Amino acid sequence: MTMVTPRLGRVLAESVERGFVRRVVTIDPGASRDYERAEWHDALVVITAGSVRLEGGCGAQLVLGRGAVLWLADAPVHRLTNPGAEPAVLVAVSRPAAAETAGPLGQPDGGLGE
Repeated sequence: MTMVTPRLGRVLAESVERGFVRRVVTIDPGASRDYERAEWHDALVVITAGSVRLEGGCGAQLVLGRGAVLWLADAPVHRLTNPGAEPAVLVAVSRPAAAETAGPLGQPDGGLGE
């Protein structure tokens, strides 16, 4: 069974202090939410409780549980469903909006000084 280690838990909890944006999404047992591309833009997602079924447009499904790390940006997913008996909790960590337009080193010119 994959688990969220204490260290990963601390990193997720401290992400805001380090300048990242953290969002917690809870999906109740048996509930679903449609996948919206903008909601997961630039976010690294960790399932910290429960399980999530990713449902694709072609009928493909993948169930992932606690400890799974996901990159949902541009994923061919149409819906996220909680197939379990406990709430599924997803923690999404992303860069602040200002960093999205910056170069690879966090600077508008990509750190090249041009």
